[in-house]
Amino acid sequence: EFKTWHREFASDPVVESSGPILAEASDRPTKPLSRDSYTLVRDLDELHKLLDKLTAEQRCALEFHRNTTHPANAAIVGVALASFDSGAWYVPVSHVTLDAVDQLTPQQAWSALGPFIRKHASAITLPHSSSQSGIIHNLGVPGCVASFDPIVASYILNADKYEHTLENIALDTLDWALTDTASVLGTGKKKRSFSEVDLERAKTWACDRVAATVALQDIQQAALKEEGLDSLYATMELPLASVLARMEVEGVAVDVAQLNKLSADFGNRAKKIEQECHDLAG
Repeated sequence: EFKTWHREFASDPVVESSGPILAEASDRPTKPLSRDSYTLVRDLDELHKLLDKLTAEQRCALEFHRNTTHPANAAIVGVALASFDSGAWYVPVSHVTLDAVDQLTPQQAWSALGPFIRKHASAITLPHSSSQSGIIHNLGVPGCVASFDPIVASYILNADKYEHTLENIALDTLDWALTDTASVLGTGKKKRSFSEVDLERAKTWACDRVAATVALQDIQQAALKEEGLDSLYATMELPLASVLARMEVEGVAVDVAQLNKLSADFGNRAKKIEQECHDLAG
């Protein structure tokens, strides 16, 4: 697959001819993503100070992390935040490793994050906003529409280019090789839940993602505008992600009795057609 080949030869990125070119080689960062500014937040006062900083900057990136991918489960393991000026932070809340004894509780973290999100939702960039909006909805802030989502932007700009993971997009657009999810969680029988990952490794992986989200935004917004897709993105695709999130959380009501009736009817019709085939065959 292209994504595998692309990651294997990340040191020699290929510029494809199809789709808009998001960043010429000369415009891409000349050095890899710096992890020097990644910080663990374990104290409620530190979290409040961080949120005050991001409030003053008027925009940020945020991503919740859990042990499951379904938005209806709102049990948070941690949350990553990134500044558009500099820095990325990881707030662990439910890790079970030995180095997590002094982490915040989910309730403590949400006591600060909840009011922040309610007040500044329109200034928060969310990667995978359909999933993230569902989590935020379940936590008590319904109808959250992200200010930007690099996954949705990538799909609009290059729908059939590759699987639209943040890792692939960052590698293709920024030439940044993010920490691979498999190296953090493992694979197969050795795969573990995110809450079982030690804090330093969790911090690096989570902060990589929000730092890349920040770095992608201006590049993708410029590409959307150049392609005349910015209005479609802002008025249709991004709000739709929030709608899909609510659908995933709430579920879809079905008429079970009617479905059972249809199932019986289709079964009878199938038997009738099968018998007709036997009759025709002799």
